[in-house]
Amino acid sequence: MYIVLDGQQRLTSLYIGLKGTRTLRKKWGRNDNAYEEKRLYLNLKHQPNMDNPEDNYEFEFHAQKPENDKKHF
Repeated sequence: MYIVLDGQQRLTSLYIGLKGTRTLRKKWGRNDNAYEEKRLYLNLKHQPNMDNPEDNYEFEFHAQKPENDKKHF
């Protein structure tokens, strides 16, 4: 599967990748607490699937720092 990004989506993706955070407003939220910031994490312990080159990296957004264990981060 291929995804086509227009110019605005490319800029947004680049900004998220460089800054490493994204802030989304919760549904129906209208106050300052309605915004949730999530950080981008790269799982360094991810074992890539050599049959699928698109599965080489595992990125995830988390609101809180993920716990370290044998399989994650």
